[in-house]
Amino acid sequence: MKAFIVSLAVASASVLALEDLTAAASVRCTTTKDCPTVACHKLMTCTSGRCEYIQVPAETLCPGQGCSNGGGCDDDANDYCDVKGKCNDTFKTSACTCKIGTGCYDDAKCDGKTGKCPANAPSPTTKVCTGKSNGGPCDAPTDNCDGKGNCKDNYLPSTKVCKAGGPCTDDAKCDGKTGKCPANAPSPTTKVCTGKSNNGECDGPDHCDGAGNCKDVFLGPTVLCGKGATLCDASSFCDGSSSTCPVVPNALIYLDEAKVSLTTYLSDTVTQCSAKAVSVGSGRLTAMYSTAANNVALAVAAIASVAVLASIFFAKKAERDSIEDGYAWLADDIN
Repeated sequence: MKAFIVSLAVASASVLALEDLTAAASVRCTTTKDCPTVACHKLMTCTSGRCEYIQVPAETLCPGQGCSNGGGCDDDANDYCDVKGKCNDTFKTSACTCKIGTGCYDDAKCDGKTGKCPANAPSPTTKVCTGKSNGGPCDAPTDNCDGKGNCKDNYLPSTKVCKAGGPCTDDAKCDGKTGKCPANAPSPTTKVCTGKSNNGECDGPDHCDGAGNCKDVFLGPTVLCGKGATLCDASSFCDGSSSTCPVVPNALIYLDEAKVSLTTYLSDTVTQCSAKAVSVGSGRLTAMYSTAANNVALAVAAIASVAVLASIFFAKKAERDSIEDGYAWLADDIN
């Protein structure tokens, strides 16, 4: 072993490194209390004003006497002396966590080479975290770190229905950008719905109005809703504004559904219509017209039918084909 005798003139003890021994050679001591502690050396005595040391064996622990002490990764308790009498630092291994990570940062771990604890590294994108948007109908079940130390909110895709639609509103779907569910949009006018008026003779298939409401649709005037009971009864057509079948005055329709005016009708079918009127009662025909002029025309037609009726009684009904078709059929009704 090497022995070092150093003269020190210090009032209190301190730890000196091996290289300080030579510099301290001129310092004088009066007792061992004046001699500082020297790493990896044992103080023997103060002789002739000088401190006498002896080097300790290699691998002897020198806790906290190395160059790096007190750091997050310093293993000060296990510092050790080498064969040259120097105290070597010992550091914690990579299995040691020196700083707990939070949020989207991982735990910081020692590297076994330094006493300084490294900064917490950002967590990978596979790490689950809790973002700022939570509990909304379009929030995804879990959020993930972005790889930069931040928690990224995840949202449900745009295919996800978050609120069912109504008769004239579409399903609301997530947009993949927010946790909120958007409002239900009005359905297009091509969407079929069920309005307030239904099952009437003139009710048509209802559809949405493009503003979220169901619009009642009624059949137009080309749709026959009530056929006349006889040749002299007018058929009824829808009017496009109501579900009920209206009774249309001042109009007559033949059996072939050709629409004609009163004048034409009386001119073409005076024999048939007048004969029928006598059978069923002229009031039934008269009720079909609202104006006095039309009533007068009907009355004239009814009177004119008397002469026609006289000829009917003297004809053979089965052979009667010289008059318009339907005559004999109508004449049957008055016998």
